[in-house]
Amino acid sequence: MRRFSGLLLLLFVLQGILVLARAGGTCDELGAHLPAGILHWRSGVAAGGLANPPLGQLFVSAGAVLSGAADHPLGQTAGHLWPARAPVLFLGIVTMLLTAEFARQLGGRGAGLAALAVAAVSPNLLAHATLATLDLPVTAAISLALYAAWRWHRGRRLVSLVLWGLAFGIAVMVKHSALHLLPAVAFAVAFLPGTVADRAFRGTQLLLAGLVGLVLVAWASYGPGPATGPLPEAFIAGLADKWIHGREGHFAYLLGRRSLTGFPHYFVVAALVKTPLPVLIAAGFGLVTIARRRNAGDTSGFLAFVVLPALWI
Repeated sequence: MRRFSGLLLLLFVLQGILVLARAGGTCDELGAHLPAGILHWRSGVAAGGLANPPLGQLFVSAGAVLSGAADHPLGQTAGHLWPARAPVLFLGIVTMLLTAEFARQLGGRGAGLAALAVAAVSPNLLAHATLATLDLPVTAAISLALYAAWRWHRGRRLVSLVLWGLAFGIAVMVKHSALHLLPAVAFAVAFLPGTVADRAFRGTQLLLAGLVGLVLVAWASYGPGPATGPLPEAFIAGLADKWIHGREGHFAYLLGRRSLTGFPHYFVVAALVKTPLPVLIAAGFGLVTIARRRNAGDTSGFLAFVVLPALWI
C-alpha cells in the first residue's frame, strides 16, 4: 500500500512538472503576488498586493529571490516562473497527504488511499499547485489547522492545540478569508458530545489558541511597525479594504449574466461547475455514509472540525 501511495504522489508531481514546464504567467502572479513579495524581500516593507497579508506573497516570491530570477524584470514564460511555482507544488503534496490522513483517521487505510488517489488526479488541486498564487498556500494552512484542531479534540495534547493556533495564524497571514476558521471551529464544538460547560471550555481554548497564534504570526510576518490593538496596523488596514470590497462588490460574469456588484451565489455555482462530477458524487455518498455511521470512528469530530468549517468557508 505504501508503494501505491508513492506512485500516486509521483503521478501528481509528474503532472505538476509538466505544467510547470509549459504554462505561462497569470495576471495574479505577475501583477500582484510576485511583485509584492519581491518588494517585501528587498525593502522589508509589506507592499500588500491586492490588500493581502504578506506571508503568502513572501513564500511564493522566495524562490524567485533566491534563484536570482527577481534580479531582472520577471518574464511571463514558464522558465522564468518555475522558481516561484515549485514551492507551491510542494504544498500541493502536503495538501494531498493531509487529505489522505483525514480519510485514514476516519475510515482506515483503504479510505486514506482512495482519498489520495482522488487528490492525485484532481484538476483543481493540480491547477492551483502549479501557480505562484495564494489559493494553494492558504488551503494547505487551513487543512493543517483543521487537522490539528481535530487531533486536539481526540487527544487533548498541548502540541496539537499549539499547532492549531500557529497554523490558523499562518492561514490568515496568507489570506484574510481564513479568519472564518476561528468562528467556524469554535461553533463546531457545540455539536460535540459532552456537557455544555465542557464544550464551552473547549471552544474557549480553541479561540484563545487561535488568537494567540494569529498575533504571533502577524507580527512575525509584518515585522515591527504601528499597531492597532494587538495586531499590526497594516493588517487591519488590509482587512478593512477587503471588507469594503466585499460589501461593494465588483464586475462579474456568471452563466451568461453580468453584474456590477457580483453574485452572492457565485462560489457555490463555481464549486459545482469546476469540481469533477465523480468527485461531487463521491463526496455526497461519503457524507451520507459518515452520517449513518455515527458509532464508527470519531464521526462527530470529523463532521465538526472538517466538514462544518469547509462548508462555512
